[in-house]
Amino acid sequence: MHSDTEIFLNRVMSPEETPAWWDDITREDRQGLSSGRFLSEEINNDLSSFAEYTTYNDQRRLFLFSDSQRVAIDGRYRGVGIELKCKGLAFKDLIDGAIHRGVIWRLGNPQNISDLNRASLSIYLLRKGAKPLNAEMSSMFLPIMQELYSQHIYILFINQSGEHWLAGSQTTAPHWLCHTTKVPSWQQHSCESVAQLKSLNAHPVEQKKLYSRSNKHQYLEYVLPNNEKVAIMDWDNHFQVIEIGLMIRAKGYSAVKVRYAKTRNTKTKNIYPCGHGVEQRLKKEMEDKFGIILDWSELN
Repeated sequence: MHSDTEIFLNRVMSPEETPAWWDDITREDRQGLSSGRFLSEEINNDLSSFAEYTTYNDQRRLFLFSDSQRVAIDGRYRGVGIELKCKGLAFKDLIDGAIHRGVIWRLGNPQNISDLNRASLSIYLLRKGAKPLNAEMSSMFLPIMQELYSQHIYILFINQSGEHWLAGSQTTAPHWLCHTTKVPSWQQHSCESVAQLKSLNAHPVEQKKLYSRSNKHQYLEYVLPNNEKVAIMDWDNHFQVIEIGLMIRAKGYSAVKVRYAKTRNTKTKNIYPCGHGVEQRLKKEMEDKFGIILDWSELN
């Protein structure tokens, strides 16, 4: 494991405050509530005296299509970006930032940190009553966790009893996290298939669904001349294209393209690179490391 991440993990899992920061948490942020225990407040209070951990400066910004201070990772310890989540394990929860913010920090390198010193850690506290991942979600997300771990992109799952698991660090997962405890292997991508997918000129073989019965989850499957299968999907969130690409790849495709489709609903917005090079670095790294082509060209 990345050395600074290990230092931070050892400290955060040895809380100084009582009760521990993971105990009896209402939700991630206060957001107007007058009472309760909130993850961001409790963990930040516990780490208030921890040298070099910060939550309030410009050195956390992600610069992906935005210069806004709000588009940032939650905290930073040296070169490690720290993201905090308190959610369940439903599809909509798992694609809500624990993965993509860490990926952007590590692969997009918004703060120009050297490769040796850069990593990301998402602390994913399960909310009260959260049900374990079902078999379908387990088969997609567990191999993703394993591959992210190899890229110094870490996710710590923890419940409100303090039981925890650093995703990808072992070949089995705890029963409180998922019903299927053995972690399936990640299938390495084909560089040839990525190249062919970029210049694809073929009719799709089949229309499939990523997850659930929602039409929003439809994608197209193609068969390349080398008989390997690839897929193309449109998605309406320019951050979540990262998770969507990883999920489809985990289904066994040799390469995947995910296109940001801003016209899917009226709330999505025009996006423009903000001049820090994060978009291009992230795009290249996602292709090289995962076989995922990110297309932010805003389909009409």
